[in-house]
Amino acid sequence: MLTLQILGTGLHDALRQIGTLGLDGTLRIELDTNFEPLAGQRFDLLDWTLLNGRFDDIDWRAAPLGAGLQWDVSRLYVDGSIGVLSMPAVPEPQAWALMLLGLGGVAVAKRRRR
Repeated sequence: MLTLQILGTGLHDALRQIGTLGLDGTLRIELDTNFEPLAGQRFDLLDWTLLNGRFDDIDWRAAPLGAGLQWDVSRLYVDGSIGVLSMPAVPEPQAWALMLLGLGGVAVAKRRRR
């Protein structure tokens, strides 16, 4: 298990490997208790010349994010970074009802054109 800590913006553990970096097992991410990452922040955790393998699992239990945020690992095996994204808002029930009414209106209008 590889554990990397994020203590704040610009303050985090990083693994730098000249040559081949071999990955396997679990990557555990830990946040400092006083740090709350924000949407749009990225953390460069890994640097390598050649990359071999992938982590079997990423353990986020020690890296909780605030409401409406999620971890982004889409660039972990590209440039060694992880980021924080805003989660899409879930529509309220009233919004769903309006959307369904709108779709119903489109269906009625389409029938009338035929």
